[in-house]
Amino acid sequence: MVKLVGLMMNTDDCLTEILNQLKSGAVLVKYKSNGKKFSRRFFLDEYEDFISYERSSKIFHKPHIYYIKDIDEIRTGFHAQTFDRLIKRGIIKQNNQNCAFSILYDNHRKEEHFIASDMNTRNLWVKGLQYLMNQYAQKGQYQLIREENWILELFHSADKNHSNTLSKHECRHLFANSLNVKIPDHIFEDMFNKVDKTDKGILTSVEFVDLFNLLIRRKDLYEIMKKHVKNGYKQTMENIYMNRNELFEFLQQTQNQNAS
Repeated sequence: MVKLVGLMMNTDDCLTEILNQLKSGAVLVKYKSNGKKFSRRFFLDEYEDFISYERSSKIFHKPHIYYIKDIDEIRTGFHAQTFDRLIKRGIIKQNNQNCAFSILYDNHRKEEHFIASDMNTRNLWVKGLQYLMNQYAQKGQYQLIREENWILELFHSADKNHSNTLSKHECRHLFANSLNVKIPDHIFEDMFNKVDKTDKGILTSVEFVDLFNLLIRRKDLYEIMKKHVKNGYKQTMENIYMNRNELFEFLQQTQNQNAS
């Protein structure tokens, strides 16, 4: 039986102990909708990015990885259609409800269903995973704010006359000289016109952020950003971002290249 550490989760020591126990692992029985079950030792990754399970000597394929950032919801008990079907078929018993939980992920398109050896073990996993989910959600919000802040810094650095707007020429100059990004004229025109709400050929700071977000979905800029971002090769075109230090280093290198 896994020891459940206290009832309060508002101290760092308590959270650390819970996550350490998840990293040590626990045997969970995973049930499929067809009634098949698999007993595996599940564990939390050392860096707390995903959960997986130890490979079985009888199974040759790699263990599945469930990324914390992809988890949408955790349900305790038998609150899932799969469990309902398994109960009706007599595959699991109603008294297992206090040991059961489900993980819904990938925008609720996929789900996994587990029964732990006891209620304490179930609660340990639920509390630990919910804490990590909250941490990822907060981190995502912080990253969005941080990303927008440095985009605005770019905007104001290019706004030489302090008009709080950028002309089409100023935007082109910023991307070409500060970010070393060359964009074909017709593509730039199309993107600029999409965000230029007033059709005056100038962008406010809000419109410039929209333009930048369109640009980072372009593969050429994505490839450039990957080279300057920590673990950039692991980040997708949808979620890649630069922190403040990475941006400054990138701009400095670009300026040095342009000067040489």
